Amino acid sequence: MFVDNVNDIFDKIHHICVVGSGPVGLVTALELASLGQAVTLLESGLLGPDANIQALSEAFLVDPQRNRDMALAVQRSFGGTSNLWGAGCVPLDPVDFARRPITADAAWPLSYEEFAAHLKTACQYANCGTSFEEPVTGIGTADDRFTAHTLIRYAQPPSFGKAYRSAIAKSPLITACLGASVTGLCFAEGGGLAGVEVRSAGGGSGVLRARIFVLACGGVETTRLLLAAQAESPARFGGEGGPLGRYYMGHLSGDIADIRLNHAGLDKGFDFFSRA
Repeated sequence: MFVDNVNDIFDKIHHICVVGSGPVGLVTALELASLGQAVTLLESGLLGPDANIQALSEAFLVDPQRNRDMALAVQRSFGGTSNLWGAGCVPLDPVDFARRPITADAAWPLSYEEFAAHLKTACQYANCGTSFEEPVTGIGTADDRFTAHTLIRYAQPPSFGKAYRSAIAKSPLITACLGASVTGLCFAEGGGLAGVEVRSAGGGSGVLRARIFVLACGGVETTRLLLAAQAESPARFGGEGGPLGRYYMGHLSGDIADIRLNHAGLDKGFDFFSRA
C-alpha cells in the first residue's frame, strides 16, 4: 500500500526497509512480500517526475563527452530509472564473471551459476521472455568470432513503476512511502546500519529504524550515500583507498562506429520484430 504521511514511519522499528523503487527495489520488495516478510519501501520521488526532487540527483560531470546529464541517467520517481531506459534486456555471459586483467579486482561476489539460477525469475519480472537466441539464417561470415544468434529482449512495459504500481498498492505487506529522500545513514556502535535519515517532500524529517536495510538506489545514488557516510568516518567501507566509488556503475555514452549492412538477411535480422 502507499502512505501519504511520511511522518508516521518514524515511531516504530520496521522489519525490512528497502531504499529505492527502481527495478531492484520493487522486485526485492515483491519477492520479500511473497515470502511473508513486511517491507517498508522508501522512494525519494513521487508517482511522476518532479523537477525539485529530480534536482537532488544533480552531479558534476568530469567528462561530458562520455557521461550524459544526470536527468537522462537517473530518475527520482516511482519506478526509478526504468522510466527512462530503452528496456533492452540481455543476460550476462559466463565471461563476465571471470577474473580478467581488464577487470582488475572488480570481480563479482558470486558465480555465473548462482546468477543464472535467478535468470528465469528476472525475465518474468521484466516480462521479456526467456529465450535470447534467434539465429540469423542464410549468412556466412569471414571471421568466426562474429556471431549473429543472440537477441535483445525488451521489457513490456518498460517502466517497472507502471508494471507494479497496482501490486504495490494492493499488497498488505508492503508500505510504500513516496517523497521520502534518504539523506544520511545512522550506524550502531558495532558498525552496523541502525537507521536512515529521511526527509519528506513536505519538509518533515526523522530517523527510520529497521532490523534490515537494503540500499537499492542504483549504482550512482547508492554510492553517493555510502561516500557521504565514509566522509564522516574515513575508515568505513575499506577506507579512502578502498574500492568504494572507484568502479563506475552507470552507462557510458558515446559513438564507436557506424555500420552499414549490405546483406538483406543480416539487415532484417538486426531489425526489431515481435517474437512470442
